[in-house]
Amino acid sequence: YGRKLYLIENCIYGVDRQPIAVQIAKLRFFISLIVDQKTNLNKDNLGVRPLPNLETKFVAANTLISLEKENDNLFTNPHIEKKKEELKKVRHDYFEARTPKRKENCRKKDKQLREELAELLIDEHNLQPATAKKLASWDPYDQNASAQFFEPEWMFGFKDGFQIVIGNPPYFNVKPNSV
Repeated sequence: YGRKLYLIENCIYGVDRQPIAVQIAKLRFFISLIVDQKTNLNKDNLGVRPLPNLETKFVAANTLISLEKENDNLFTNPHIEKKKEELKKVRHDYFEARTPKRKENCRKKDKQLREELAELLIDEHNLQPATAKKLASWDPYDQNASAQFFEPEWMFGFKDGFQIVIGNPPYFNVKPNSV
């Protein structure tokens, strides 16, 4: 259980265009964790630990469309880096949050930081307001929405990409030639 939880928290991220696919992936991770938990009839909840919150680890977004940015070094400003670190901490706190109140506080703080970051991007990098609005309005906690863009640095905090990517190709119908 501990190894799986560590890997999920620190090494595994998921993206799919369809929100239902993201939900299914999270469910599979929950099942993978729950089967390794030991039960104890003498403890509350049979001794089963609360499962982590995976909303910021698995997101619905269109990976075929990147964010329109005028500057590749969009997030390399000391003020912006500070806000990014705060956002990263809030998302880590959310991963571990166990009470509804703590989860709600993390979601509110996340939204506030996203809005502040968007303002900084407009002010200090001359980012188009429409692009900044896209960034700020992306809500990882909305389980039914899919972002129309993919920005790994904004969504997961990765600037240099991923070490391993597992994906499936886009599927489409091919009509056979008539003879």
